[in-house]
Formats: sequence, C-alpha cells, structure tokens
Amino acid sequence: MGKVGKVIAGGILIVGGILIGTIGGQPAIGFAIAGQGAGIVYGALTDDGGLNERQGAILENRADARLGLPVIYGKTRVGPILADARVDTSSQNNK
Repeated sequence: MGKVGKVIAGGILIVGGILIGTIGGQPAIGFAIAGQGAGIVYGALTDDGGLNERQGAILENRADARLGLPVIYGKTRVGPILADARVDTSSQNNK
C-alpha cells in the first residue's frame, strides 16, 4: 500500500473512531481506533529512514552529546566526547 492508500485508510479509521466514540457511545474504543488511524497517517507522511538506517544508528559513534544514545539492555556511561585540541595547524603533519 502506497502513501496515498495509507493516508486514506488512516483517515477512514480516524472518522470511524470518532463516530464510534460519539454515536456508538464507546469513547475508549473510538479513541483507540482514531489513534491507530492517526499513527498510520503520521507514518505515511514522515520518513522513518528504513530498517537498515535505524539498526545502523546503534553501531555508529555519536558526534554530539545531545543526540540520543540507544540502549537495548544493560547500563551505559554517558559523558562528554573527548577531543584533542593540541593540533598545530601550521605544521605539515598536523601534529
């Protein structure tokens, strides 16, 4: 199903959830159905990056201390990223 189909299906679920919640007298079920429809529409309109990119994010180094750190199990130590500022830009070897 393409993006247009997902948006249409999500819209139908949103409208159906609202109708079930108001006319049917089942607000909890209506909110659940409308929420699922909103999730489908949001997923169709945004780019999730694909499975390879999401899994690859776990294996790469983080370049910014404010980025999220994925942790599946266990503990992690969060600290600053160390950088060596003693590089002489005028030397040929950058040492």
